Amino acid sequence: MAAGYLGVDVFFVLSGFLITGILIDEVERTGTVSLVRFWARRARRLLPASVAVVLGVLLVDRWVQSPFEQIVTAHGARAFAVYASNMLFAIRGANYFAADLTRNPLLHTWSLSVEEQFYLVFAPLLWLLARAARGDRPADFRRRLGWIVAALLVMSFAGCLIVLRRNAVLAFYSLPTRAWEFGLGALAALPTTLAARVNAHRRAASLASVAALAVLIATFAWSGATMSHPGWMTLLPTLATVTLIVGGIGAASGPVARLLSAPAMRVIGKLSYSWYLWHWPVIVWARGRVPGLSPAGAATAALASLIPAAIMYRVIESPIRFSPRLQRTPGRVVAGAVVVAGITLGAALIAERDANAVLATPAMAPIAEAARDIAPVFTNGCNLLTKEVRPRDCAFGPASNDTTVVLVGDSHAAHWFPALLAVASERGWRLIAWTKAACPAVAVTVVNREMGRPFAECDAWRDSVFRRVGAMRPTMVVAASYGDKYAVVRGDSTLDMAAPAPVYDVWTEGLATTVERLARSGARVLVLQDSPHPDFGVPDCLALNLAAPARCDFARDRAVDGRLATLEEAAVERVNGASYVRVDDLLCGANTCAAERDGIVRFQDDHHLSRRFSESLAPELSKRLTAALLRE
Repeated sequence: MAAGYLGVDVFFVLSGFLITGILIDEVERTGTVSLVRFWARRARRLLPASVAVVLGVLLVDRWVQSPFEQIVTAHGARAFAVYASNMLFAIRGANYFAADLTRNPLLHTWSLSVEEQFYLVFAPLLWLLARAARGDRPADFRRRLGWIVAALLVMSFAGCLIVLRRNAVLAFYSLPTRAWEFGLGALAALPTTLAARVNAHRRAASLASVAALAVLIATFAWSGATMSHPGWMTLLPTLATVTLIVGGIGAASGPVARLLSAPAMRVIGKLSYSWYLWHWPVIVWARGRVPGLSPAGAATAALASLIPAAIMYRVIESPIRFSPRLQRTPGRVVAGAVVVAGITLGAALIAERDANAVLATPAMAPIAEAARDIAPVFTNGCNLLTKEVRPRDCAFGPASNDTTVVLVGDSHAAHWFPALLAVASERGWRLIAWTKAACPAVAVTVVNREMGRPFAECDAWRDSVFRRVGAMRPTMVVAASYGDKYAVVRGDSTLDMAAPAPVYDVWTEGLATTVERLARSGARVLVLQDSPHPDFGVPDCLALNLAAPARCDFARDRAVDGRLATLEEAAVERVNGASYVRVDDLLCGANTCAAERDGIVRFQDDHHLSRRFSESLAPELSKRLTAALLRE
């Protein structure tokens, strides 16, 4: 869980507390909730600044991002125009070949979409309750509302835990799994005697505030890569926030209150919304200009975004939010919000159209082809998705041929499919493709980041493949895996392939197990070294460097894990009838790896080979497979 995302949990709780308090005050003053005035206040508060940022991002993207990225940004702007960007990112996050969400400068708008969806339901609920409770005492209304919010909170949190086990991406982005955080804040706003009770225990409230702030800081400082979120651990920052809210009521002169009321903190609080809107686009653009930007560099970019935030606050956010004229005409504000949403939608459609027009030019054609022409194994259902565990009958070539070749592994096996299919077609072999997204051929348990838990479905699929290979007794099995993508589970620990030391032993032991089980079928087992990968979007880079594509070449020592390859080769070669096939020299020279050569773009994204390049490697792959087969 990235620490920055925890700020959203705090924001949701604060929002629930503040907005619920405002709505309850209105009910107690007027007996109802004016939905038009409520939505007009929301529009004045949020819409001008957010639309200005979205339009600014679409404009700046034309110069700093590739056409592919511009299209992705336009999709985000289009979804945000109707406050649905959270659902777009939930879908894209679960799409294995979707553009990396962290490179989308509008990714952060998901939280605003969740917030508006919540109040689209919560405000009418309060209106209905107010109508039903006419004549009741305020305390009775608050009590009834409290029970309803508490029930919805429990259902939302329980649903969050259930969804988290099945789809962590959906749990992260969806309203039903996030509503409980607003509910915690809403419950804090309900007790009528809370202030008096807290004021009677100011010292305890002050100590509780200090403890809550310490919990928040500790939670932000520690973030586990495989921590399920939102979930049980999310109770730490959310309950700490509630404690700060409650403690602040009675500890106005305590150390936490003095810290939060300091002049610098007041300025940051005033600029917080505009800063939030600008910080992420600036970080994304900085990362685009400085590959491998350090956390310190990202923090510097975030601080620099205070400049446009301050300008926007003074020029757009504050004048519109506090305009007396707009406060007197809520109906016109709501109508204007609809018009502004239409303008945002139109701007997004224009940006998408223009980016597609650029990609249709002859100079861009090879790059667009590499990014969009995906190997059929990824589109015909042969490369299984997350929940699928039963290998499909994906066979190519003559059914009665004496030579049967099976391809096994994750997407880094699947991207060799075009080359292997060309070899099989030339030789008249029968080719079987058994691959599964994010599931290595190596017999280790990995964490599925989409579900936020050990990938049991991967283990089940791999065992099924082993059994089917044993029953089929093919001539040859070709296995390949993405060598540094995974977090590997060992006992109660999780080891990340990006931080090698102890995980190499677990990985190579698992590889030896895989090779031994496949070899029991009598097949010759060939393990392909993982292909070099640049870890940046190659089509994006080439699109921005049409006149100098060599700028997108990358260092071999960064793209090839030579130590892992040596250990893998030793593990494979210990098994009779198994061979390790090196492939790094097919893509790299002595020092660099090419992103594009001879008009062929070599990568589809930041680590998968393009279909055309894979097919072009068929002759060389054929030689290496033959050499491996002839070895004793």
